[in-house]
Amino acid sequence: MNTTGLRAKKHNWILEAIDADGYDITANTDKEKLQFIADCIKSEAIYPHNLKRHNGNISALIADHLQGLPSWLNIPFSNYDILELLKSWGYTFKNERAEDKAIANYWNATASIIIQLFSKHGIEVN
Repeated sequence: MNTTGLRAKKHNWILEAIDADGYDITANTDKEKLQFIADCIKSEAIYPHNLKRHNGNISALIADHLQGLPSWLNIPFSNYDILELLKSWGYTFKNERAEDKAIANYWNATASIIIQLFSKHGIEVN
């Protein structure tokens, strides 16, 4: 799979994982879904102490917040499920060390995908 196809697959994965159930909003379009999670991130994670803790790095802040398993995003969180997702995207791992590295990078990579989608749809998060 080429990088453009993989990027689209990752973008779709995030868009399909957004879950607004239980929230008093209507999020039908991709932009509405992304605005919803941007608003959740703003209200739940972006505050002065957290910005300072992450040195103003929004990507690191989002990655850290995702590890708390917010209810608005249904993504894999167990090591096994993360590896299965990555394998479904065509990633292969030579050994356990490579698997560990991929798992360690998962949250940062997921935050990066979200930020790419925000940028693509003109959504401000900070």
